[in-house]
Amino acid sequence: MRSEVLFYNRIFILLACVAALILTASYCAEYIWKIVPCKLCSLQRLPYFALLICSIAGIFSQKKILLMRLIQVFMLIGLLLSLYHFMIQIGIVPSFCSREKISIDNLSKLTSRLKKLPSCSKSSWNLFSIPISAYNAALSLGMILVMNKLAQTSSKQNRMRSSSY
Repeated sequence: MRSEVLFYNRIFILLACVAALILTASYCAEYIWKIVPCKLCSLQRLPYFALLICSIAGIFSQKKILLMRLIQVFMLIGLLLSLYHFMIQIGIVPSFCSREKISIDNLSKLTSRLKKLPSCSKSSWNLFSIPISAYNAALSLGMILVMNKLAQTSSKQNRMRSSSY
């Protein structure tokens, strides 16, 4: 039982590190490399904040499987957001991303401001010519599958333990 708790704590520490790394890279891209995120890029950060919080809670909680399932829900939300964003970027789905409302003082100020605002349909950050949203979708899916396998394995072990008593 003690080794199982230690195993899950290590998983939660790893997940917290992954979330912290992703959020750090995202904010570095925005504030250091000056890559301005669109609305969907910003929304895709939210599941990683939830992952970080749930992972830290999982280290101290007795409800480790419940927190794993909750992490799966947040990663599913992240998967859906990133897939939707990727489909917008490759032109399968029309973009809902409208530019934010800007007060019109003069025409030159308006046009310069519009040029700075990113569109969800244009990928502002690619790695090997693949939009980051695609990597985000793959990572979210991978995390869902791994968490599901861990939760299933734990459930089987708990059933076997309870039937042996």
